[in-house]
Amino acid sequence: MRLLSSAPGFLALGLVAWGCAVYDSGLVSTDSQLTGNGADSSGGSSGASSGSGASNSGAGKTTTGGTAPQAGEATGGTDALPEGGVPSDGGDGPVVTSGTGGTGSGGKGGAATAGNTSGGKAGSGGMSGSGGTGGGATVVKCADHPLPLKAMWTATASSFSKGDGTEADGLYNPPAHMLDGSYTERWSTGQAQGGNEWIQLNLGAVSTITDLTLNPGNDAGDYPRSYAVRVSNKDQDFAAPVKVSGAGMPGTTFVHFSTPVVGQFITVRQTGIEGPWWTVAEALVGCTDP
Repeated sequence: MRLLSSAPGFLALGLVAWGCAVYDSGLVSTDSQLTGNGADSSGGSSGASSGSGASNSGAGKTTTGGTAPQAGEATGGTDALPEGGVPSDGGDGPVVTSGTGGTGSGGKGGAATAGNTSGGKAGSGGMSGSGGTGGGATVVKCADHPLPLKAMWTATASSFSKGDGTEADGLYNPPAHMLDGSYTERWSTGQAQGGNEWIQLNLGAVSTITDLTLNPGNDAGDYPRSYAVRVSNKDQDFAAPVKVSGAGMPGTTFVHFSTPVVGQFITVRQTGIEGPWWTVAEALVGCTDP
């Protein structure tokens, strides 16, 4: 107690000396020295405390009186998960199905985390879609458009033998005789075949047709020398495409359509040139599915 009370001057002198040592320019580093003493790091922890020339292991660069910047962000991710999290893989791309074969897109890579600097792997691409199957050809059947009763049919022609205009006259050969069911009555041109004669059957409704029969009755030599057959939904449609054509033969002319045709009007044009008349005693139309 006495020592402390008897030496106040000594205590004051000591305090002054200690204060000089703290602020002595020979002991304190310059700003540039403080800065240079701090270690650079990327992704490390914070630097040493203010005023210290040294830095902790992995600390960021320090400045005089300041703190080191925070650890840098890891690359490869966008939204960081909590530290130590596991990156998630991207999902597979959707499977795309298309008539022309589409292509799936890959899934997005997972986000990076603070504990793992690499992002999740990208998802695999979706499988290509398979092409569509082509449709089959439409099949025409007799039941689609049945033939009306023959009593509903009507016949016309480019010309006919008129006779005296009575049924008793054998030279009265109107087109209606082609459909009356009698093989002893006939339709006839009444003149030699010149290449521009025609007959037409109106079935009364759109029908499915597979064959046509022209029977000359007792006049087997009065067959068409050549012919062209058209089927249409229009009356006397000579612009319609020819379905069947060919050369006639003595006796009955039988026309077969390889595939059923649909229409209301059947037109037969005689395209040959020869002396005899063209005669049809009875016309028949049929439809038979293969």
